[in-house]
Amino acid sequence: MVPCGVPAVDAAAPAPLPASNPTSPAAAGGFDGDGSGSNPGNPGRDNEDCEEIDPALHVAQMKAMLREFWRAQESEIDDLEVGAESDYKTHNDLPLARIKRIMKSDEDVRMISAEAPVLFAKACEMFILELTLRAWCYSEQNKRRTLTKEDIQMAIRKTDIFDFLVDVIE
Repeated sequence: MVPCGVPAVDAAAPAPLPASNPTSPAAAGGFDGDGSGSNPGNPGRDNEDCEEIDPALHVAQMKAMLREFWRAQESEIDDLEVGAESDYKTHNDLPLARIKRIMKSDEDVRMISAEAPVLFAKACEMFILELTLRAWCYSEQNKRRTLTKEDIQMAIRKTDIFDFLVDVIE
């Protein structure tokens, strides 16, 4: 039994993600933003012959997707070209000035090197990507194509390393 939108996973090999962007929800199963899916009579589902999701299979597929995610992250870091310092500062998607302001909110922090906010930006990006991937798996388990706050809450509750966030979501 394979859930909607989730490829069958061989236990020996992680499920390959599409080459477009291996860390996006679209690569993990096709996020279309509105939850409409490709079946207009049944929003959020690709076909009508989907079966119930076996929890053990779901966990195995999520682990395979996470292994592939972290393999892709490691490969991206290994392939990173070492260039000028300005290359790192302009490559980030998260605003470095905002990260630096958050870091300075601790009154014990007086000086921050130029590299520290860049490293924090990459760490935040990886954190958001993994949490999104885990939440997307729960969205697919519920046969939806729209990521909801409940999916994020479920990912936080079911993942030990996110225990520090439990008080935030309740």
